Amino acid sequence: MFKRIIKSITIMVFLYVFIAILFEPILIFNRYQHYAVLTNSMEPTIMVGDLVISDERASHDDLRVGDIIVFEVPEQDLSPIIHYIHDIEVVDGTRIYATIAENSDTPDPYETTSENIMGHYVFHMPRIGQFMRFISHPIGKAVVIIDVLLIYIIYKIWFSKKEKLDHS
Repeated sequence: MFKRIIKSITIMVFLYVFIAILFEPILIFNRYQHYAVLTNSMEPTIMVGDLVISDERASHDDLRVGDIIVFEVPEQDLSPIIHYIHDIEVVDGTRIYATIAENSDTPDPYETTSENIMGHYVFHMPRIGQFMRFISHPIGKAVVIIDVLLIYIIYKIWFSKKEKLDHS
């Protein structure tokens, strides 16, 4: 009985990992997005290799100075940027955000509007970003899928031998 429960749980975990890798974009119903941190601009709060989770449906009206946001700069070919809000101005009814890195004394040289904000920081997970970047790449997906299949095969062989020994 105990073996069957363990076996069922193991299969469910492997299936979840397999599905999560293949269908990662629809994970968590697309409200929360994740971003791997590539630079040290937010250290020591958020380190290189961390995974930042942001809420893309958070109201921009609720954003305040000191909040962390994820945004893009359309004029520049940059990855999404994760910085603090340094200042908020309203010009002709449009909110304009000045942002700043944690380890900087001067605000970023560009301004951000609500249409460029990709999400409001929710939390981060240390070092998970490196793994997520790896499995987002086709080679990383293949490696993880092969690993899961190998673990499953080894599991099946081990338990089949154990069951044969138990029956003899």
